[in-house]
Amino acid sequence: MTDTRLVASGLCLRDIDEERERIDNLLNHIEADDYFGSLATIIDLIRQEMKKTNQELRETLHNLKDDLLYLQERYKIVKK
Repeated sequence: MTDTRLVASGLCLRDIDEERERIDNLLNHIEADDYFGSLATIIDLIRQEMKKTNQELRETLHNLKDDLLYLQERYKIVKK
């Protein structure tokens, strides 16, 4: 990752490198056919760390996790 602060089209080169890394990671998960499952796991970990006082948000994250696991089990991402 570069620390250069030059701006190209409004993005720092560091931002461009981080975006490329993020997209590469995303594509690797899609190719491995585990994107939805991985995303559901991350959401569940966030939900578990949240304070119990924010029950509505916890329930929303729980529902998102369940939806993503449903998609993981039944669907596959196909490039347009």
